[in-house]
Amino acid sequence: MKRPVYDLVICNVEGVYNKRNEIVNAVVTRSQSLVEGGKKQVNLKIQNLMKDVTKEDLVQWQQCDKSLNKIRDYVKEKKMFTRSGRDDHCFMERGGITYCRVDKDGCRNDQLVIPQGLRKAVMELAHSSLMGRHLGRKNTLARTRDKFMWPRMSSEIVRFCRSSDACQRTVDKGRIPKAKLGSMPIIDESFQRIAVDIVGPLEPRASDGSRYILAIVVYATRYPEAVTLKSCDTVSVAEALLSVFSRVGMPREVLSDRGAQFTSEMMKEFLRLLSVKGLTTTPYHAMCNGLVERFNGVLKKMLRCMSHEQPKEYHRYVDPILFAYREVPHASTTLSPFKLIYGHTVRGPLSLVKEAWEEEEGIQEGEDKMTVYEYLIKLRQRLSYTCKLAKNELEKAGETYRAYYDRKAKERTLSAGQKALVLLPTSGNKLLMHLKGLYDILRKVNKWNYVLSVNGQEKKYHINMLKHYYDREREDTQELAASTAVAIKDEVSEGSSIDVVPSYEQKENKNNVKVNDQLAEERRQEVNEVLEQYSALFSDVPGRTSSYTRLPPSPTKRGSEESDPNTALFKVDHHLCGLRAFSNTSLAPFLNCCSASA
Repeated sequence: MKRPVYDLVICNVEGVYNKRNEIVNAVVTRSQSLVEGGKKQVNLKIQNLMKDVTKEDLVQWQQCDKSLNKIRDYVKEKKMFTRSGRDDHCFMERGGITYCRVDKDGCRNDQLVIPQGLRKAVMELAHSSLMGRHLGRKNTLARTRDKFMWPRMSSEIVRFCRSSDACQRTVDKGRIPKAKLGSMPIIDESFQRIAVDIVGPLEPRASDGSRYILAIVVYATRYPEAVTLKSCDTVSVAEALLSVFSRVGMPREVLSDRGAQFTSEMMKEFLRLLSVKGLTTTPYHAMCNGLVERFNGVLKKMLRCMSHEQPKEYHRYVDPILFAYREVPHASTTLSPFKLIYGHTVRGPLSLVKEAWEEEEGIQEGEDKMTVYEYLIKLRQRLSYTCKLAKNELEKAGETYRAYYDRKAKERTLSAGQKALVLLPTSGNKLLMHLKGLYDILRKVNKWNYVLSVNGQEKKYHINMLKHYYDREREDTQELAASTAVAIKDEVSEGSSIDVVPSYEQKENKNNVKVNDQLAEERRQEVNEVLEQYSALFSDVPGRTSSYTRLPPSPTKRGSEESDPNTALFKVDHHLCGLRAFSNTSLAPFLNCCSASA
């Protein structure tokens, strides 16, 4: 380089760099270390939601969109519309683009009118984009309404946010409403149905090697049993059940969860040999077996209190804890399990202290001694009375619990053919629930249980574990919309409104009804009289009222024609259809207006 302008020139010269030069390769940059360490920078993928739409395209789309026909008429009329208590607005054109000018509280805002083809992209940008943050319906509507406007915008945004896949899958567990509480059948026969469950594994392991406890509760008497186990396999559970059955007899039904030890083929055969019917709850819905689940919590709490000084000796405290539980009255039955089983109060520590202080020595002289027959008769009477009393108390307690539970519950129902998400535990922790899958609902078993198709298998779930999945509406073309009429019932959340461009001038009346020319003159005269009598019903302008009057109950027979509030409208429709006076023109638009007014 001859006569350089600068003293130092930094540049790349081909062939100078040697990849094998140890001195050059001794320096490792941050980017090189990431590549050599196997870590690559992940670039965010941002979807291009907005199409390459120019101003000319927007003007053309606005002019060709049939859903904006009424707005184009308002632009030509240049009228200002006032909605009481809200704002003033009008439609205008500026630079060929249609706007909705809104004046509210002294502030003017020009909202761009969006044609049908761009509405989905606008809603995606406002709700699902990187800067949209998947806000709720109210916030998404507010941020969209600040810049844009189109007919029925509120209802479309509500449906769009409701059908968002990400929002439906990541909704909080507490946001899924619970169904109202059902009622379990009242069992009035002791040991007819028992509830079983496994408590554990308990840490530390007991000195005898026990880690689990088999908990058993009798439905009729709330009588508990607990057996410590070293293992919770099917063989150990079956042997523990047999030891309990040998003392109290064989029950008719055994209710358990869907644990492997209760659903195995060995357990099914064990119950079949004993003529016992096995019942299981729905997956991950322990509320169905709430009786034994509540006892599990009480048992673990009592064990912690008794064995906090010797944690490895908790198995020695199981029997004393069971005695204490059986001796006190139960909250549901108001009677102790001991009294419901034996018909009398058992001798406990307090009874022994009382006897010692009173120096009682059994039966006093002069007391009447009962024969065995008399004792059995009185025992039977006491048991019958206590069981009847316990049943009545259980019914009262059930109504009380249901009333408290239903305060935050609501009626929920699903239908076959719909899709649902299932609230299932994560793979790492069964206590953490997450909405998974997208499964088809096959059929409805009862008010609370549904059968779903999960990976080709039929599985039954409680409705509290299910969330209805709303599919995103497909974008229909204008040609399809022109030849198809669809009636949609919009579901709008409380506090939101539907933006509908109203008709402020009456353009249709009874004169727009075409009467068949082939009718006789007398028939035509009858039709005209009916139309004249009900001329107020044939209007496309919605009415308004500020008050209403509640009529007294009609003395007519319930279900009669005079008691029907839609009798007048029904007479008009029936009379006109009977005359067959209309051809090519239907009364459906007028009757719909009448129904809305009524």
